[in-house]
Amino acid sequence: MTDGRLRDFDELAAEPFAAWCSGEAVAWGGAVVTPFQANVPVVIEGVGIYPGQYIFCDSSGAVVIPDSDIDEVLLTSTCSLGLGVFVLVRGLR
Repeated sequence: MTDGRLRDFDELAAEPFAAWCSGEAVAWGGAVVTPFQANVPVVIEGVGIYPGQYIFCDSSGAVVIPDSDIDEVLLTSTCSLGLGVFVLVRGLR
């Protein structure tokens, strides 16, 4: 997940991971990408995202699943997940 833009959506769709971004970029960003930080809280579209949270993403957007609801959500939604992907934001709480 990023609040930045990505490109090459067709190629990303073929990858074995989910990618969610704020929009499509048209310019190439360079051959080297250097991560700035990892396992830290971030704000994406005004929503706080913390390491260890569950996020459901699909082509329409993303939603944070509260820890207290994750078991029920996983049990009741397995038949209707479609192309969505659950992501555990890695790291410590």
